[in-house]
Amino acid sequence: MNLSKRAPLLALLGLLLSGCIDLPEVVDPMPLDDAGAETTHDAGTVPAQDGGLIDAGPDEEVHVSLSLVGEPTYVRSSVSLQVTIQGQAPDKVELLVDDELLATLLPPYNYTWDTLPYPEGRHVLVARATKNGRSVSSNMRELFLDRTPPRIVARAPSPGDVAAPAGQAIRVELSEPLAATTLNDASVQLRLDGSLVARTVELSVTGTVLTITPTAPGPLPHHFELALSNALTDAAGNPLDTTEASWSWHVPAWLSVGPSSGVSAANQVAVSPRLRLGSKTDPLLAWQTKTGIEVRRWRGNTWEALGGVLGHEANDVTIFASPPTLQVDANGTPHASWAETDDNSAASVFLKRWIDGGWRDVAQPTSGWGWNAPELQLDSGRLPWMAIVTVELGQGTSSIRLRKANGSQWNDVGPALRSTSAALASIRNLSMSLDGDMPVIAWTEFDRNGSDPRIEINGRIYVSRWAGSPSGWQSFGGAIRAHPSDTNADEVALALDGNGNPVIAWSESNPPSAESTAANVHLRRWRNSQWQALGSPLNATLGDTPATSPRLVLDSTGNPIVAWRESDGTTQRLHIRQWTGTSWTTLDGTPGVLPISEDIGAFHMDLDASGTPWVTFEAGPIGQRPRIHVYRLNR
Repeated sequence: MNLSKRAPLLALLGLLLSGCIDLPEVVDPMPLDDAGAETTHDAGTVPAQDGGLIDAGPDEEVHVSLSLVGEPTYVRSSVSLQVTIQGQAPDKVELLVDDELLATLLPPYNYTWDTLPYPEGRHVLVARATKNGRSVSSNMRELFLDRTPPRIVARAPSPGDVAAPAGQAIRVELSEPLAATTLNDASVQLRLDGSLVARTVELSVTGTVLTITPTAPGPLPHHFELALSNALTDAAGNPLDTTEASWSWHVPAWLSVGPSSGVSAANQVAVSPRLRLGSKTDPLLAWQTKTGIEVRRWRGNTWEALGGVLGHEANDVTIFASPPTLQVDANGTPHASWAETDDNSAASVFLKRWIDGGWRDVAQPTSGWGWNAPELQLDSGRLPWMAIVTVELGQGTSSIRLRKANGSQWNDVGPALRSTSAALASIRNLSMSLDGDMPVIAWTEFDRNGSDPRIEINGRIYVSRWAGSPSGWQSFGGAIRAHPSDTNADEVALALDGNGNPVIAWSESNPPSAESTAANVHLRRWRNSQWQALGSPLNATLGDTPATSPRLVLDSTGNPIVAWRESDGTTQRLHIRQWTGTSWTTLDGTPGVLPISEDIGAFHMDLDASGTPWVTFEAGPIGQRPRIHVYRLNR
């Protein structure tokens, strides 16, 4: 039961102020003269007063006080009482509870009160001494009878939670205050992955909230179990009700953002997701559907649709959209771009921004090519830059066009960009970032097999910066790949550090004779006018399990975090590593693979304002339609 805690303080104050009460003296009546008036009294007598003095000689003063052995305020069963008499021995000493007689005491005036017949709640004890027919009472002692065990009313994390946030306080709320003296290693036990671990325990000022913190939990994931024993008691000594005093929960390395079953509908075509996180906007998510682009924003507990599906139909002909590109300008305004085609040939590229509750054209559609997603960046003036692959129809030769919006029109910036003059050269996998307001572009370039032009060979990476007119395009070295021949470098990802120096990641096949995985992920940084490798090539499994599709972001120190897809021999898994400055390691010591058992397809990665990695990916059981998922590192 919950009991007031103010009354004990008042009782203690009363005890300090009136620890003893003088029994009024017993004195003879003063004699009267013949007229009936009082005569003067002897020095040994005092007049009767409101203070309770009774007629007595000074040698017959009686003081009475009541104390509780151990000075308890709360009692569940019995309590020992002691009445102290000073001065003359009284004729009778009595104990009263709530003004009702409890017992008559004999010297030495000790008493053990069995409280069980009395109801729970507040009770007042008083000792009363009687001398020569006159009585005086001791100080009042307030006592609370409590036989109700404390019980747990709330727990966090909740029992069986499989997605508890890292660092979440282990918090237990109780129905009434606990006695702090009962908190010890035996009464509060925390296990981590089955083993007892050191922890701190804090009891709130009210005594009703326990906060338990592991001293050194180590890297995720964790499985915790907390056990509170009945050695924990309330102030009256009632042991904790342990019905719900033991439970467990799981702290994973990654948390699902939204439904773990997937953000997209189960019956929807949903592929090629993209994330964009920023300090001035809610997290944005987009993916490619059968006929357009769907955009969502995270509202703290759900992915809310941002308008309808973005796409067009012409003359009742279904238009097929490319994967989307998402960006956010300096004001936090979302922008979405994509290409559309109906025959996988010449295409239109669209750019829209979210304004006043709807998607609005930024500029007129511009020409592009096929399924290649445009690369989009927004400069400090919120002006869009777009890099797209264009193809000379009838020739099959592709190149890169950099364009900048000028009002409602797109203007070409500089000449078309490509590194080879060979006919039928193929360009794809654009990646663009801004150095200040100047674009830097990385891309993959292939030759075509002379006997079968459908086969791409000799894949290599190039990186160039637009330096403005008249400087034009400036390259960062020449062709980039890890092996001199017989391999293909592909799927380049680009990021710029704080000094504008590019960092790139790409996937490259290994020579046929190499005893390694079929393809590795490589990273290089531009420093001192040359490309420097960052550690050894990355892969997770030896054998015919190529590491592909790298995604790259830089943390606040400029060190890269890279993710890639690689089969474990059964399913495609998502692997993530971070560069420490000297070596590759997993994120915060967590396992290096996302704990998703389903087959993972296209994916994307970004960092939020706090530097925490988020990933989105398409995944589903083999042979079934994938759904879009979003996860963030559990920090």
